[in-house]
Order: sequence, then structure tokens, then C-alpha cells
Amino acid sequence: MSLKAHWPSSSDRQDSPPAVQHKNGIYDTSLDQHLRDTSQSHLFQAGILRDCLAHLKTRGLTEAYLRGSFASGEADEHSDIDLFLVVEPEKLEGIYASFTEFLKQKYTILVSCHDKLVKDYGGTGFMYLCGGQDKKLFQFDLYMAMKGVQPKSRLFNSPRIYSGDPSYCWADEDSQAQMPGYVADFIDRFSVGDCKADKMEYLCNDLMVTLAIMKKHIIRGQIARALNDNNHALGVCIEMLRTHFEDKSVHTPLYAGDKMIEAAKESADPAFKALGELLEEQFVAPASLNKVQALLFIGTNLVQEISPEAYKRVEKCIMAYDALVTGAADMKAPAYQPAPLCRPAMAMKPV
Repeated sequence: MSLKAHWPSSSDRQDSPPAVQHKNGIYDTSLDQHLRDTSQSHLFQAGILRDCLAHLKTRGLTEAYLRGSFASGEADEHSDIDLFLVVEPEKLEGIYASFTEFLKQKYTILVSCHDKLVKDYGGTGFMYLCGGQDKKLFQFDLYMAMKGVQPKSRLFNSPRIYSGDPSYCWADEDSQAQMPGYVADFIDRFSVGDCKADKMEYLCNDLMVTLAIMKKHIIRGQIARALNDNNHALGVCIEMLRTHFEDKSVHTPLYAGDKMIEAAKESADPAFKALGELLEEQFVAPASLNKVQALLFIGTNLVQEISPEAYKRVEKCIMAYDALVTGAADMKAPAYQPAPLCRPAMAMKPV
């Protein structure tokens, strides 16, 4: 892999002032300048990033940074867009709502959920899996840290692409204040929920995002990363079974996996028995494009069995997701066709 550094060329330096440096390698630049310096302007995600940042600037941001491959200059057509915002706590919910509505108007949101995989910087993150107008799939990861709240982790070597307050830099934040209660309540609404249907909806969305990432890593040949995605996706399916069987153990999902498979296989419900057997097969199956299809089938059918209310909420998203992710031409794998689930009335088919 050829790495693209973020340093500007000699011709660019003649037209642009030197970047201002801050603590932890944070440096100031414009989004367009950074994209040019790192030879990423041609990527379709660059236009999406420009549009989203322009919208967010109107919503009262304090700062905006890039993270991930777009920050390091290593992005390709499969890369996520990682945008890190610093906002005043009282503006958090409004910025989230405005950004989500903006994405809905411009693109098709297949999945949106709380991002529990990203490092906790002292705020909250959301993952959006979207289809563009040209049918290209992209993932937008939005993280919002709190101005005036003690950071839990710090950014390093990231470009600051917007500052609404020249006297402030989050890298220098030294406040000892804790997150306000109303912000914690807002985060809990997306990460915990109020009922079984909320949890199953969240798990279904989590699974779909994870499988899209797993597919990306397999296509790139990043097998170690795909194995990590594989384990997380299996864990989500196990957590669905734990929700159904009301397992209260403190073990991680993978640790509880064998116990949950046995509970499903011993169930009097033939659908759970069949899904348990299918999931057990996936424990030993290698990470592959076919496995992406298999785990989507198993997970979405578990949602349908465990919480019809949750399934009704996500059914349209699942169908759109299937067309753009598991049914896409770049899958290069035969369609996953498991045996019937022994309940004709449900008429369950691979999604």
C-alpha cells in the first residue's frame, strides 16, 4: 500500500500559509486544502464531506476535525468518512437531529445507530450507512465531543478543518467538568433504549453496519480486520439470543455463545432451533462474503422472531440494505440459501 502524506507540495506551499500547529500534532488547515494535499479530492466521499461540513457550520459548531483514513491521507473508495465535532453540550441534540435530517434529504439512510466501537473521547458517536444518488454505498461516522467537559481521550495528528472560536482548541481543553445529566440521558436513549424492541432494533442496525465493514475489509484483503468484524457480528447475534432467553450473566457475548446456541437448539420453537443450528455453523466458518450474507439472514430472522415490532421498524431498511450491500455485484459470492426454518406460516426467506 502506498501511503500519502499530508504535507503540501512545493507548489501548494507557495499559495497557502503554513499550517498552525497545536498540541498532540493537531494542525489547522481547510478541508479543501487537506484533500488537495493528500490527493483525495477525486474520491466521491470528498463531495459528501464538503456538503456535510458546510451544513454543520451553520448549526453552531465550535470545531471540526478529520479522523481515520481521510485524516491520514490513505482513503480509498471504500473508506468511511470520520468527522469529529466539538460542540457545546446544550447544542448536541439539535446538531444530531439537524445532521440526520440533512442526510435523509440528500441520501438514503440504510442504517443509523449509536457507535459503541469508536474510542470514547467524552461525548458520543453515531454511524450512518447510506446510499448515494449514484447508488454508491458510504459510511459516515460522526463523533461529537463536548466543549467545557473533561475529555476521556485525545485526538492525535488530526487536521482541524473548522474553528468557530479562534481562542479555543479542544486539544488544550483542561476542564474537570463532567458530562451534564441531560447529555447522558440523550446518549442512553440511543445506546440502551427503553424496551426489548428498542434493543433489538439497535442490535439489528449494529449487525448491518458491522457486516458492511466486514465486506469492505474482505474485498480489500484485510483479513485480520475482517476477523475482528466477524467476531463482533457473531457477538451481536448471540446478544440477540441472550435478549430472547433473558440471560443476565455478566459474560461477553462470545463467552456466552455456546450456552445460547444450546438454549436455541433445545427450544420448543422450531424456528429458534433452526436458527441456532445455522448460527452454530457460522462459529467455525471463515470470514467470507458468503458469511456476510449468512449472518445477515440469521440476524434479521432472529429480530423477526424475537421482536416483530422491532422488525417492522427496520424491515424497509433491511430490504434497501440487501440491495446495496449483500446483493451488490461486488459480492462475488453465491447467494446464501439455508434450509427452510420449519415454519411455513412465517414465510421467512433470505433477505
